[in-house]
Amino acid sequence: MLEVTDYFPKVGPSAGGTEVRITGNNLDIGDNVTVILAHQKCDIFTSRKIDEIICVTANYDMSSNASQSLDGLVLRIDNATNSYLIAQNFTYTPNPTIQSIYPGKGLKHGGVALEVIGTWLNSVQNPKILFQNDEWSASGDCKNSKINQSVMTCQQPSVLQSVAQGGHVLLNVTFVMDGVPQSSLQLPDPFFIKPDPVFRFLDDDLTIGTNNYILLKGKNLNVLEQQFYTIYLGRSKVCNIIIFTEDLIECSPVGDVEAGQIFEITVTVGNFSEVLGNVTYVKSGKYNENKFPR
Repeated sequence: MLEVTDYFPKVGPSAGGTEVRITGNNLDIGDNVTVILAHQKCDIFTSRKIDEIICVTANYDMSSNASQSLDGLVLRIDNATNSYLIAQNFTYTPNPTIQSIYPGKGLKHGGVALEVIGTWLNSVQNPKILFQNDEWSASGDCKNSKINQSVMTCQQPSVLQSVAQGGHVLLNVTFVMDGVPQSSLQLPDPFFIKPDPVFRFLDDDLTIGTNNYILLKGKNLNVLEQQFYTIYLGRSKVCNIIIFTEDLIECSPVGDVEAGQIFEITVTVGNFSEVLGNVTYVKSGKYNENKFPR
């Protein structure tokens, strides 16, 4: 016996293009299947499974800038000989818009968490951010908030293929959000890809007193703001950043360290990660000069 149990999501932009997953039992029976969602045909675009049907919502002509909740889902099989109804309404929202992004820059390795501000961002289930130029494109996943429709977080994709060593690149940024035209989702401000930070490696015999800070040197260290950096001692111990400049970072371990402990120092920012060497803690010690990158 055919049974329709639910469908998801129950919200989408007025431009349509939302993939709706219908669940139940024996959904693969019958020859002709029609899905009506919110008074409009929802086109089936994959082969039906015994427990799943996926359809894509149609464009809805909204008469206002407010969301509109409409009748739920009707599944008709074999020319409406049998009909199955889920009464839970589907809500069409105004199409999302993009207003700003922070930070307005990233690294060629990607992985920087970008905060996107806009409207109706939570009307789309699987939004993506798209970086492109005339020769290539790269996308990253975004996560929106079910509570706040004006904020979502996107992962900057790697753009290694577009950036020469040490170069600055200006990229076009847009978003993939169901059937909403990408031309209406372009980032209004320029987005820059910055050169990676360059750190000096630590001397092999670096020792430091248990009450001293760790000093890291290099160039372009402040290419992104301090909050995007994490410095690890070993696998999990974090070193809090105290001083943060273009050529110097000074940090203090979270929690106590003991004389005799040896930690591997790793710096991460986005997908950029570099092991700088080991530091050995002693009861009394001094900084050794860091040598230039090998």
